[in-house]
Amino acid sequence: CEGDEEEDAIIMAEVPQSPSACSEETAIRLDSGRWSVKLVVHSRFGLVWSSANVPGNEARPFGIWRVDFRGTAASNLQQGLRTLVGAKTGVRQFALGDLGVRGTEPPAKGLVLQLKPSKAAPKGGGLGLPLDAWLARFLPRPVAYRLLWHDRRGSGEGLYVWRPVPPNEVFVAVGAVCTTDPQEPKGLDVRCVPKGWLVRGDTLGPALWSLSDKHEVRVQEGLGGVIACPTENVRYMPSWSFMTDRFYAGS
Repeated sequence: CEGDEEEDAIIMAEVPQSPSACSEETAIRLDSGRWSVKLVVHSRFGLVWSSANVPGNEARPFGIWRVDFRGTAASNLQQGLRTLVGAKTGVRQFALGDLGVRGTEPPAKGLVLQLKPSKAAPKGGGLGLPLDAWLARFLPRPVAYRLLWHDRRGSGEGLYVWRPVPPNEVFVAVGAVCTTDPQEPKGLDVRCVPKGWLVRGDTLGPALWSLSDKHEVRVQEGLGGVIACPTENVRYMPSWSFMTDRFYAGS
């Protein structure tokens, strides 16, 4: 609605445009900080797409799964990345992207990014933002989703692979999002991560699905199987790792 669009525009205007503008708030702190940041294991998933209905045997069966924060089989997968846990306790969790898994069974586990108020918060008021406002500014939503490629072979639903577009180069979308139709993803609370939290890794697994070197599904094993997301020019497929799996942030 119009009110939501105006609110999003205000939030986007406050998103830092340079590393120096967010260095104090997003600096990794090992001893104390306003917020506790942690990669935690998650074990509930909903199926997004399966290769079972695709003809031919050029690739072994595989599936694409999404973290299910609501923990029910009937979850609406289009909303599966939305933060739906801990609303009253101050805990927020975000998926890093959809997961790719060889075979037809769901993944045994994956990783989600968790933030909550720290028990080792520094003295003073700091920036003075509540958690959700801090997240909107320093873990912003994508400004758009760019369709990378799609495959509509077979009698089943198509596979559409999307790249979340960060608001600027200060942030990174670490994982791809997949759908079964050509409509740009809606209702997903995907977040972009400060680049300073990440390091380029070398954990890309073998291709689970490939139409060409620029149209393939590969996962980042260091992120628990999150589907790798090509860069803006789609010349290469990076893998990412967090510099540490638990730390503090925020003044």
